[in-house]
Amino acid sequence: DYDSDQEVDVTYKVTPDTAFENVTSLSEVMVGDSVDIDYSVENGEKVAVAITVEKPFGEDEDTAIDLGGGAEEQPLSENAPQ
Repeated sequence: DYDSDQEVDVTYKVTPDTAFENVTSLSEVMVGDSVDIDYSVENGEKVAVAITVEKPFGEDEDTAIDLGGGAEEQPLSENAPQ
């Protein structure tokens, strides 16, 4: 709960229309993951519209960086010069 700065248990209904970001299904969400849920209230239930799992920087291989100066974004590579 952001207002009271306390952890609370909240239940969200997940439907076939729920969108996922950084995961493809609820089964990929792990205990301890930082999750952002956009929801609507329907018939008194919180229905998840979108679930985003926040990944630490660099965990996603497709992460791109802005090189500035009008350069195009390039995918990160372990062999890239630093």
